[in-house]
Amino acid sequence: MEQHDGRRKALAPLTGLKPDEETFALHLRAIRDQLGMTSAEIAERLNGIEATRLSKCLGGKSLPQPSILTELHRLLEEKAGIPFSSQAAADSRALLYAAARSRGPLTAREYELAEAREALETQRVETAEELTRLRRDLRDEQHRRFAVERALSRLREADTRAQDGERQLRELTEQLDAAQQRIGELEEEVLQTQALLQLQQSDDAHLADMIDETRVAIEQCQTDAAGSGMADAAATSVALLAPAEVVQKVRELRHADQDDDADELLRLIATLRNDTDIAELRRSFRSENRKKDLDRFELLVVANADALKILSVARLGFGGFGVSDYLFLQLAGLHAPLPVAIRMLKFLDEDGRTSEHRDVASAAAQRSVDDVIALWETGMLDAGDARGGLAKTTMEKRTTAEQAILIAERKRLELSPYYFSEDVGLVAMWRGMRRRR
Repeated sequence: MEQHDGRRKALAPLTGLKPDEETFALHLRAIRDQLGMTSAEIAERLNGIEATRLSKCLGGKSLPQPSILTELHRLLEEKAGIPFSSQAAADSRALLYAAARSRGPLTAREYELAEAREALETQRVETAEELTRLRRDLRDEQHRRFAVERALSRLREADTRAQDGERQLRELTEQLDAAQQRIGELEEEVLQTQALLQLQQSDDAHLADMIDETRVAIEQCQTDAAGSGMADAAATSVALLAPAEVVQKVRELRHADQDDDADELLRLIATLRNDTDIAELRRSFRSENRKKDLDRFELLVVANADALKILSVARLGFGGFGVSDYLFLQLAGLHAPLPVAIRMLKFLDEDGRTSEHRDVASAAAQRSVDDVIALWETGMLDAGDARGGLAKTTMEKRTTAEQAILIAERKRLELSPYYFSEDVGLVAMWRGMRRRR
């Protein structure tokens, strides 16, 4: 909260903050004092933050995005005459990241990803500028080659056989060869730089997805903590247990018939821990013969983790990529949230991991009718897998045959009797529907 003090408002004392949070809030307040502006006036000059959010940041109740700090330092140059310094902006971000880490691993992850995205954006801009320069150099070299070709043509038309003419011919020929070589080199550099720019744009999209998923996880944890009365610090403490301690804690909760608490502990681990920790816990459950807990844990991982984490956990596996890890991928293809399943298939396809893509796709084809159609429409399932999936859900009575056939035909995924060959009744229904039309 801000209190009136003349034109500007005096800020209320900082209370209830961790040391790193307080340090960053004081740093923000010092910048505000240097600017000599109200929070509303500062917010008007910044992109992506409102006055109310800025006030919360000044009170230590919220944290701004890293890009806001760069804008603040540029505003200091404009309003207070303090020259912009990249190092000063980096020092401010370091204080921000320390405050973020003090709020728990998820918030730290969010800001680490934001920092990576900001660095990637700087690289992307540099790559785009380099591409512009290379294209300009290529164009200039092509003009140079054209000028040399014209000069050669005029010299040959003159049919000059004098010694001076032969010397000019040799020089122009050498210039033409050099221009051709340089053009080839530049064309290769342009192609590689274009590919690099596309990869950086793809990486940026991946990072944006990861940030969004992390924020969803933070909100979910906050909601769950509020509902269960579990403080953020307690949740973080639970999530930092060693794998052997987690196994022991789960065993104790099961023996005490506190299955809900055991499942909540596993959900927190699946949400908060990184891929290496999750893989280690899978191995611990397996070595302790806790198969049911391993099965529950894997279901919670695919239900709560992002696509890249799931794929990394499968890769880390049980000391080598084996049958259990392929089954884990199939579990994810079948039970992960649809957007996560789509991203998994997209990443596997882009990385050329054909065998793993096949496993996830075959499992994803067994999802609900709506999911199968969505996967096909986004290009993540081919027509054959989509048809097979629709037929399978029908034969397992998870949807009516008439509904599946109608949906398939509306989406131009016509189902033939071949897909129902194991069920004579479904084949008869399909033929009856065709005759009625």
